[in-house]
Amino acid sequence: MVDLLRSIPGIGLLEAKILIVELVDMERFGTVGLMHSFLGLTPSVYASEDTGIIKRHNSFLRPILIQAA
Repeated sequence: MVDLLRSIPGIGLLEAKILIVELVDMERFGTVGLMHSFLGLTPSVYASEDTGIIKRHNSFLRPILIQAA
């Protein structure tokens, strides 16, 4: 799994291991939308917020995914 994740540009060894640990059982989310909410990549419904994405997120994963992008 680590080698597969490392084949994605921007994902190194540490990032791959963190992704595996934090997303161990992906079936627990049920839908892709719930996983996006967990990651903090869901757009905010309020236009007045600074970031445009929800403030609730996994404190490890969202920064890693943003940096990798």
